Amino acid sequence: MRTFLALIAAALAPTILVVALYLAAQFAMFPADDPYIWVRVRPVAVISLMVSSAHVFALGFPAFLLLRRFSTVRPISILLIGFLLAAASVGALTLPSQFGTAGSSSTVNGVPMMIDGVATAAGWLEFLQGMLVAGCFGLLSAGTFWLVWRRGPNNSLKRTDQSLRD
Repeated sequence: MRTFLALIAAALAPTILVVALYLAAQFAMFPADDPYIWVRVRPVAVISLMVSSAHVFALGFPAFLLLRRFSTVRPISILLIGFLLAAASVGALTLPSQFGTAGSSSTVNGVPMMIDGVATAAGWLEFLQGMLVAGCFGLLSAGTFWLVWRRGPNNSLKRTDQSLRD
């Protein structure tokens, strides 16, 4: 039960942060009494929760089970796995070289990201920045998982003797 609650908390933490950041941007752009701010928040919250839950349950939980199997569940291993899984999944989806075809080019705010199908240094830097941000969301999720999971009657991975519990 404790693991399930930790997984739920791990999925909710990045969602709450994304929604808070989105709301802050909305309140900075629109008047506070704009009723459509809350209408626009719902899709962001739903999509964020879906993405976060998919990462936690499809990638994070199996990784946790592997760590537990090899008795390597430690704060640093949980945090490292959270960062790497989030960064790697975003990196695999946004790899600049997979979008380039001969003759294709792209710019962002006037900065060339891809020229003739080849990513520029700015394109690769943007890619690495996206992976870093995703990794930070993975850190948040993994840290939340660890904080919720470690709280409980038996914080060790070893069984405790029944006579010692009484």
